[in-house]
Amino acid sequence: MRPAPRLFTATASITALFGAAVPAAAESRPYIFGCGITWGQWLQLAPQDAREFDRRSMDRILQMGGTNCPANFAWGDIERVRGVCDWSYVDHQVEEALARGLTVFAHSRLRPDWALPQGILDQYGPGIGYRFPPDEPYIPDFENLFRTAPGVPQPDPACREADLDRDHDVDAADFGILQRCLTGPGMPGSPDC
Repeated sequence: MRPAPRLFTATASITALFGAAVPAAAESRPYIFGCGITWGQWLQLAPQDAREFDRRSMDRILQMGGTNCPANFAWGDIERVRGVCDWSYVDHQVEEALARGLTVFAHSRLRPDWALPQGILDQYGPGIGYRFPPDEPYIPDFENLFRTAPGVPQPDPACREADLDRDHDVDAADFGILQRCLTGPGMPGSPDC
């Protein structure tokens, strides 16, 4: 349940000083509240146990009144082998969140070992990808990862407007349309968009 807005204790003083009433609370934006999750996969649980752990974590978010949670787009987990993507764990996160009515936001992190700058693995060992950006030659691989990402269905009517290609999800194809339509800061977009 959303907490009531707090009233400013100085409202009476401000009114007395300026002779006009000051609104006690500004009109609020939509209530968005959630928290990060320690994913079961991070704890190196068996796959079924990891997924059950995630479900219980999302249930806790709901119990505390949360309305959203992240989906962990961990590049190092999705593309362990260069060019081979496995989205099944991310799909699980998104499906479980949507089944609970939670809004999902993507959180990308964790470079795969093969995309780290030369010498990092020798110095720190495998699995250190959270500390370093990908090496320059692998930036296109990172960009391609999100071109292969499955789209996320948009239950929020305001977000459905971002489904520019009208395929019932919002994904990289929609973002590409947006990029093509924009011609730059202060410049009108194409009337064909």
